[in-house]
Amino acid sequence: AIAASFVVYHASLLMSIVLYRLSPLHPCHRYPGPVVCKISRIWLAWVASQGKQHTYIQSLHEKYGDAVRIGT
Repeated sequence: AIAASFVVYHASLLMSIVLYRLSPLHPCHRYPGPVVCKISRIWLAWVASQGKQHTYIQSLHEKYGDAVRIGT
């Protein structure tokens, strides 16, 4: 029962964070960008670890325009 409540608590916490970051209530909701970058910075950290952060951000600017949301 303790393990189940632990899983349910953390799953609902994670889901509420994701829903907030994608909702219109978030202060940066009007800025376009990839959904994975709106949710977490893990993807951008992975791209940076590969040494391609500058090319990735440049491609996002070409796709979305001058303002791009790449963090939470």
